[in-house]
Amino acid sequence: MARSDDSHRGPPPIALPDDDLTMERSLVLDDGDDDEVLALEIGTIEWRPPGARNLVSEAEIKERIDHNLGDTGDDGTERVSALLSHGIAESRAGNQDTAVVALDMAITEAAGSAPAEAAVASCAPTITRIFDTYLDRVRGASTCALPVADLATMDLDPESVFLLSRADGMLTVDDIIDVSGMPRLEAIRHLCRLLMNGLLLARPA
Repeated sequence: MARSDDSHRGPPPIALPDDDLTMERSLVLDDGDDDEVLALEIGTIEWRPPGARNLVSEAEIKERIDHNLGDTGDDGTERVSALLSHGIAESRAGNQDTAVVALDMAITEAAGSAPAEAAVASCAPTITRIFDTYLDRVRGASTCALPVADLATMDLDPESVFLLSRADGMLTVDDIIDVSGMPRLEAIRHLCRLLMNGLLLARPA
């Protein structure tokens, strides 16, 4: 079972593949001040079309977790605990992209299992801090990368569509969290995923 603090050390960090699937992305925005341009370093992530899941990272993480757990007959709780531990360890190592993906996977896999959901709940403050750290780079005004009318054609959950509909170029990420009416952890989890998948664009604070 996952511990209630972030002292539990998970599997060793995963080295993401260094091949043509990866690229260094920068979000460049004109701030309207003396023709200066703001460049926001988003980090090394997998290329994928807008709205696609982070499939390469998820596959790498799943492979590592499955290898470490083996055939334990787990009901899902050990997998969720391992994903939580791995996400926390990756965050401590400074690999925030991988940490966010691992923790998002843990929350997804925990759904419907009371023991697994309890493991996630016990780590909620730490998960929230890690998601917030990922969002710290983009606390400025945000906008949706696609016309809002096009969101209906995307494979997105209602929460993500709602959050993107509020990214109007004026509201900041924190404003969107405030008006969402969602629990903070739920809102920032969706925002991290949208930012990573390239559907949400935001300026530095």
